[in-house]
Amino acid sequence: MIGQRFVGGRSVAMALTLAAVGVIAVLMGAFAIGVAQFNHSLMERKVIAQLEQQSRLVRSMLANHDTALREEAHRLMEQLSARFGSVFTLNPDEPLRVGGRIAPALYDGERRLTLDNSDLDRFTNATGSVATLFVRTGEGFVRVATTLKNEQGERALGTLLADDHPALPALLAGEDFIGRATLFGRDRMTVYRPMLNARRELVGALFIGLDMTEGLNHLKHEILSIKIGETGYFYALDARPGADLGRLVIHPA
Repeated sequence: MIGQRFVGGRSVAMALTLAAVGVIAVLMGAFAIGVAQFNHSLMERKVIAQLEQQSRLVRSMLANHDTALREEAHRLMEQLSARFGSVFTLNPDEPLRVGGRIAPALYDGERRLTLDNSDLDRFTNATGSVATLFVRTGEGFVRVATTLKNEQGERALGTLLADDHPALPALLAGEDFIGRATLFGRDRMTVYRPMLNARRELVGALFIGLDMTEGLNHLKHEILSIKIGETGYFYALDARPGADLGRLVIHPA
């Protein structure tokens, strides 16, 4: 009878021990899983924080570059504007052939500006930025004096401002326009300024184009040097409405 009690008690103790071991194992497993999940979550938060920091850096680099270019382009437009008066005149009785087009003569006081590139040449020689005088005609805005050259190295005289150019709404509203454009294979920060007659009517436009190709290439190199992990990288798309929408601007390939 006593032996049976002893055997029964040992069985109960063994069962309790096994149950305790099982509970401890489950708890240890749950703890291990919890620690692993915590470490994974911690690492994930660190990676996300690093990505956010790198993204802010890239956005800041792009924003600072854009701001500096716009400020410089605005300063150059002020320099160009200072070479001319504030009131311009078109003489429709004096049509002149400019490139393949006919445009009325443009005057600044007594000085005829059409086909006179002298002031623009001095501006470009001093600043390295291209400049143009546009005349408003029935065809649109025609380049009647310019230092902008095409791929053949010829002045782009007689060429038109495109009908869908983003500067047109601003010019027609009598306001300046500033923005990036690709002209004859070169990236430029551009400024367009209305030219008005004595009746405050729009008769033409001043233009400057600050070459940003080399600076943009340097910026691209800096951004592409920022790596995400071992194989990741940043890239940029052109988000402006128009023909270049979605075009890759910065990409390793």
